[in-house]
Amino acid sequence: MKPFGHRVRIGLLLIFLVAISSVFMACEPLIDIRIHNQTDETLQIFIDSEVFIGNALPGGEVVWEIERIQPTYNITAKDMDGNALFTANFTRDDLKGKKTYDVYFPPLEDEAESSDTKTEE
Repeated sequence: MKPFGHRVRIGLLLIFLVAISSVFMACEPLIDIRIHNQTDETLQIFIDSEVFIGNALPGGEVVWEIERIQPTYNITAKDMDGNALFTANFTRDDLKGKKTYDVYFPPLEDEAESSDTKTEE
């Protein structure tokens, strides 16, 4: 009877360790993506060209609070007629170690970036 009880405890311990490791892997810190509109017109901001997240007024910004970590990100800025004007593409690796990530439309001329910002074309 003792060997069976020992196996049960080991099995429960393994299940517990797998569950705990899954929780820690899922607990990546979420990041705010700030989309800056540097144009003189209102831009409609979309994720993956389909999910509307808001209008960015001229000189304003839209903040996208990431709800889940994805391997790739695609942000599209459209004019009010639905024409795609700008896109920004980046990966999960681009976000590592950052609390915020900045995207500028149109992209900044200067490609030199600080460690906390990222501009894509």
